[in-house]
Amino acid sequence: MKKIYYLLHLTQTSPLRLSSGFGENADTDLIKDSRGYPFIPGSSLAGVLRSLLPEQEGNRLFGKLEKDTAYESLIIVSDAVFTGNDHDFTLSVRDGVALTDEGTAKDTAKYDFEVLECTKPYIASLEVTVADSLETEILPILDHLFSAIRSEEGLRLGGRTTRGFGAMKVEVRQKVFTFPADLTTWLAWFPYDKNAWESCEPFELPEAGNSHTVAIHIDLMMQGSFTVRVSDKTDELDYSFLKSRNTASTEHLAAVPGTTWAGVFRHHMRNLVREMQMDDAVLAEIDSLFGVPKEGDKKDIRRSGITFSEMVVEGGNPYSQTRIAIDRFTMAPRNGALYKEKVYQGGHGTLTILISPSLLSPELRTLLSITLLDLDHGILHAGGEGSVGRGMAKVSRIRVGNKDVTEAFQNKSLILNDKEVV
Repeated sequence: MKKIYYLLHLTQTSPLRLSSGFGENADTDLIKDSRGYPFIPGSSLAGVLRSLLPEQEGNRLFGKLEKDTAYESLIIVSDAVFTGNDHDFTLSVRDGVALTDEGTAKDTAKYDFEVLECTKPYIASLEVTVADSLETEILPILDHLFSAIRSEEGLRLGGRTTRGFGAMKVEVRQKVFTFPADLTTWLAWFPYDKNAWESCEPFELPEAGNSHTVAIHIDLMMQGSFTVRVSDKTDELDYSFLKSRNTASTEHLAAVPGTTWAGVFRHHMRNLVREMQMDDAVLAEIDSLFGVPKEGDKKDIRRSGITFSEMVVEGGNPYSQTRIAIDRFTMAPRNGALYKEKVYQGGHGTLTILISPSLLSPELRTLLSITLLDLDHGILHAGGEGSVGRGMAKVSRIRVGNKDVTEAFQNKSLILNDKEVV
């Protein structure tokens, strides 16, 4: 028999949304441990790891309980404990809103939620017990699990993962005990001792297998100012741009969240259907691709089949300005209409879209390709205040999977045809 231990270092590469079920600071607050530090429950981590495997393999490794069938779990998953201190993480509140086709907020659809941003890792351990008779069955399942972690989709924890939240960089160490030879050593070993893993080399994750998901990486150059506006009462400001605190940089860089990108793309694709006088059935396809909202038929709730990353913008500069609304008849300032805001100017970033080609009908491929072209032409805007020229971007490079399709894109080709994405 063997006991195989894995030490996971999980480092956030995007904000984490993991609700505690309470709402003191926002509609949904982040879960914290007894120290007031963030942590990831072992149940959440186990559920996500299990979801990376096919159902049969997941049941074999993580257990199954039904009326006539019961498998004991062969793996123990610990909580993921934060390794930093008070100064190594930032809690912030983000706004969410559902929009109508006209771009206005839906009634009762405004909410806010806490997110966590940090650069220090969490640590978690996995303990797997493998009987000699099961080695040839269980070890390949473990390989499948770790190759899935290495895939383009990777490990994403918490809520709104299809909108860029909860992405994790994973580093792994492995320690194996074979019984009865290593019994004494195993009894004296504890995975959370400070020096327990010092002698273990980093565990090389297996190569990612064939994925059913294709990644579209879009390098964007911002052509002017842009903002995803958040309330900010510091420095005499009323509003500021959304900042990313999930980088090692001492500067707070601007961010365009995946929620914003998803809303922009969905809204534009629906408008294209109407402008091109396509069949209304395509609207239903778009809603199915982006996820059917909860206010619809409860029997028809579906998870989004398209994932948008959060885009962090580097190389630009923030600036502040005072704005005021003018009465168009008297040309005098309106009462209460003076405010000061900070926006971001210029810079560059990368937007990543993950999607399964099997979800794209010919119509959706065409619409998504045209939407990307419209983004490059300045018709689509990143963030708010597009009506005053903000949020325009230029595509400097675009890759579909491992293939650079920039030249085809610049020639106005539909880069999401069957040949490119398969």
